[in-house]
Amino acid sequence: MTNSIRVKSENEYIIEVNDAGDTISLDISDLSLPEKLTNMLQAIDKLTEDFEKETKRIESLPDSPGTNPYMTMKDEAQIELTKEY
Repeated sequence: MTNSIRVKSENEYIIEVNDAGDTISLDISDLSLPEKLTNMLQAIDKLTEDFEKETKRIESLPDSPGTNPYMTMKDEAQIELTKEY
């Protein structure tokens, strides 16, 4: 993957974040940018907390055979959780 940053204008930068062409546009003249950053960091913290809680819940499940003969129900639940996040 090649990262790239394009300067659209003096105050706007576009960051390519993956090979699929997804980008993040950043307008450095946007006065609400610090608030948006704070909200984003809080959302990431919440997602991390939820993921960790769900992982602990899955770990507390009994080890029972899953639908795949090589995995337990815990393994399958952890894979599904990872796909969700």
